Amino acid sequence: MKKYDFNDFDKYTKKDKIYLIFYLIMLGISLSLVVLNAVVVALSASNYTSIAFLVIFSIILLFVSYLIFNYLIVPKEVLTLDYQNETITINNRLLPSITLTLKDIDEVRITDKKMIFNVVSLGNLYFVTKDKVYKAKYLISPKYLSITLNIYINVAKEGNKNA
Repeated sequence: MKKYDFNDFDKYTKKDKIYLIFYLIMLGISLSLVVLNAVVVALSASNYTSIAFLVIFSIILLFVSYLIFNYLIVPKEVLTLDYQNETITINNRLLPSITLTLKDIDEVRITDKKMIFNVVSLGNLYFVTKDKVYKAKYLISPKYLSITLNIYINVAKEGNKNA
């Protein structure tokens, strides 16, 4: 049986630098392959294989640039949990931060569908209230964080301060 360490909450709320390193390596590889194929096309304009590879690696370069941009706009600390006031703050880099009380949150959800778009959407955590659904962007699937937050929300709604 797998054990969850709910006391290590901060580990699940911060982004990991390994993604930035991976994205930069992929950017360097695809950029070097674009330059190499551009040189081959410049030397021999009739080389259609290099033209095809130039187009393919240019698309990969754009996709990796998009992932790096998304990494940079996700704040360093995505969520802040205030135990005293029983509030959770969704930190945004471009938009103002949103503070929700734990009693107002009905459920914390993630997208479990296995789709190709999950790579692009990074991994979102949805806070469902009666009025609106709030979204926090993550770089990885926030599965364990949603389990932890659902437990915290249930405890806050019951009013158990010592749980």
